[in-house]
Amino acid sequence: MSYTLYFDGCCKGNPGIGSLGVALFRDEEEIWNDCKFIGNKETNNSAEYSALIHGLNYVIENNITDDLIVKGDSQLVIRQMLGEYKVKSLNLLDSYQKAKKLITKIPKIILDKSVEVHDGQATFGRFQNHNVLLLLLNHKQIYNLIYLHFQKI
Repeated sequence: MSYTLYFDGCCKGNPGIGSLGVALFRDEEEIWNDCKFIGNKETNNSAEYSALIHGLNYVIENNITDDLIVKGDSQLVIRQMLGEYKVKSLNLLDSYQKAKKLITKIPKIILDKSVEVHDGQATFGRFQNHNVLLLLLNHKQIYNLIYLHFQKI
């Protein structure tokens, strides 16, 4: 059995109002997803890290110990996690360290930057033609979530 965790974060403005989206698949079946508002002063990169951390926390809390592939469209986050890029921004250092610590708790993990983006919608490999295609990762929907959040305040 294998799992794939997809993550995405975005903000309106940079910095600005931020949100995250994550989805977890077991083999090809989606078993969990979440999308939430994360703050008023997020950058795109901090939102991406928040999404990764949120997804990794779920995997750990639910004792998922089988192979895990992690995919996201942030080249910066994936390459920093792989050690290919240095973390130069002090604003990201804490999130980077949290994510690195979480990754050490997962026995078999692969970080994969293989996401294509078309017309504002994240499209992940072979799932691109499925209706279940991680709609929560559509940036317009995340912006709508942010908008709805502020309508309640």
